Amino acid sequence: MHLILEGIVPRTFEIWIEASKKRKRGQELRHGTFQLGQLAKPLVEDLAGLGGLGADIKESALEVPAALARSPENIYQHYRSYRAQNWFDFLQLFAHPLLDGRASLEVRKNLALLARIYSVSTQGVLTEEDIRYLEGAVLEFVKSYENLYSDPAVCTSNLHGILHLADGAKNCGPAWGYWQSR
Repeated sequence: MHLILEGIVPRTFEIWIEASKKRKRGQELRHGTFQLGQLAKPLVEDLAGLGGLGADIKESALEVPAALARSPENIYQHYRSYRAQNWFDFLQLFAHPLLDGRASLEVRKNLALLARIYSVSTQGVLTEEDIRYLEGAVLEFVKSYENLYSDPAVCTSNLHGILHLADGAKNCGPAWGYWQSR
C-alpha cells in the first residue's frame, strides 16, 4: 500500500510542481540531462492551477464526510507532510474531479488507473480474474507513466516494485496482508 501511497503518488505530485515552477519561470522542462516528458505543458496548466487545486481541497473540508479521519489540507502547501492516509484521500476522492480542467486527459487516465489498481489489490479477497486484471493494468500503468514522465529519474524503485504486484497477489493474497513500507 505504501508503495503507491507514499511512493508513486507523492513523486508524481512533485513532478507536477517541478514542471509548473519551471514553466512559470520560462525554463526548459528538463530534469538532469533528459527531457521531462513531451506532455509537460498539459501535466498541470500552471502553478496557479496547483495552488487552486490545494485551495479547492481545503475548501471541500466542510463537505467531506465525517468518516474521513482528518479534514483535508491544502495539498499544494502541505504535500511534504502528507502521510499515506492523505495520499489515499487524494488518490481515491479528490484527484479525479479536481484535476478535471487542470491536467491533461492522459494524466487523469493514468492516475485513475493507479487508483483502480490500488482498489483491486487491497480488496478483501482476490479472484484469479482480479490477478489477471492486475497483471495487465500494472503493465499499462507503467508504460503510460513512463511515456508521460519520460525522464529516467522518475522511474524509481516504487515504479519497478509495482510491476511485481500481481505476483505478490498470486503468492500472498491481497496486498493489505503482505505489503510493508515502500
